[in-house]
Amino acid sequence: MTSNEAEPRHISRDELLAASPPDYLDHSVQLSTFCLIGFAAIALLAGSLMLLSDWQQNRYALRATGEVIEVHSRSSYTLRYVDDRNVTHTAAGHLFNLTGVSRNGLRPGERLPVLYQRGKESQVSIENTSGDIAATIVWLGVGVLPLIYVPLLRRRLRRHRERYARLQRTGVAASVESVRTLPVAWGKFMRWALVATWRDPAGRPHETLGGPFHYDPMPVDASALRVLADTADPARSVIDPETLPPLERARPQLRALPR
Repeated sequence: MTSNEAEPRHISRDELLAASPPDYLDHSVQLSTFCLIGFAAIALLAGSLMLLSDWQQNRYALRATGEVIEVHSRSSYTLRYVDDRNVTHTAAGHLFNLTGVSRNGLRPGERLPVLYQRGKESQVSIENTSGDIAATIVWLGVGVLPLIYVPLLRRRLRRHRERYARLQRTGVAASVESVRTLPVAWGKFMRWALVATWRDPAGRPHETLGGPFHYDPMPVDASALRVLADTADPARSVIDPETLPPLERARPQLRALPR
């Protein structure tokens, strides 16, 4: 990324990623893809388990109309209902899905469908059909959306690689006059952008970013850097990755203990 301004006021994370070497962006895309697929799998599993739970309840449970006679919490109640043999029961009722339920919960005297099993009439589940449907749709939707975003990440990486490959073939090598670094907010962390100043054949100055560095790489010898200049659009110029300092500090190697 290149700017004609002498001092960029702000460098965004996306702007710096767009200036990163292809291998670094490839690693970032792979990590993001892994996280998105993992999150999608968890969400789809949650939605599937809700569907399975509803199916099992519909298959094995009996239905009745219960009346709330005591409120213990937003999800816990005491209810009275009449079963299919016309026997009245007072049971502990639990509302597993609170979707669509008001903050104050159900009120005494409120009548609603309950699910019970033969031999366990003292415990019932309060049916919340609309809430179950809404929650299942939400979980399945949350699981599908990341899978839609993954191809977009892969396309971004492909275009990034194509841009670097084109500049390595047709870009004009430009010497760097000066270099400095700027901090860039990176979530809870901090990264650094290398800002290289160079001139086009007409003598106009431009600035191209490099990074993201996990540390401040200064001092950097400007003469060791090389810009692959895009003569048609200098803003798309890049710093040759082969001339950049390491993006991460070299980890010290542990010395082998003498035997």
